[in-house]
Amino acid sequence: MNKIAVVDELDNIIAYEEKMYVHEKAILHRAFSLLIYNKSGEMLVQRRSFSKYHSPGLWTNACCSHEIEIDDDIMAAVKRRVTEELGIEIENIVETGVIRYRCDFQDGLSENEIDHIFTCEYNGDIPFNKEEIHEIMWISLEKLKKWVESKPSEFTYWFKVMVKNNMI
Repeated sequence: MNKIAVVDELDNIIAYEEKMYVHEKAILHRAFSLLIYNKSGEMLVQRRSFSKYHSPGLWTNACCSHEIEIDDDIMAAVKRRVTEELGIEIENIVETGVIRYRCDFQDGLSENEIDHIFTCEYNGDIPFNKEEIHEIMWISLEKLKKWVESKPSEFTYWFKVMVKNNMI
């Protein structure tokens, strides 16, 4: 398993540790969330695979993961994971914000992240990886916000933080 970037409170990488260890010990680490929009202004959301080690089957943004040792930087991590998860290549990615959050899950794991938010536009087919993603859909921001508000238990914690902070 790849080691992910452990960071200090200023988001400086201080080490690389095994992903499960980091989540078991609630260690602060670097992550990213990619928001993909189409030319109609709809957002791509994914339902996480039911085999994920946390938040299985929940809806979230198009792609989210961690910077690992092999990545030159966080942008390289975004491009690597969007290809691995969604089966597409995107070049027009822009960083639009950062959130800091912690969420403790019932299974004893935690997310304690400095999460870099990226956005881009994409309008093609998406041959997503069915081991990572259960399903995807394009949805208007208005409908998405109403859905998150009416059924918050269907979404990942970090996605709800982004919605609450008007980052989508």
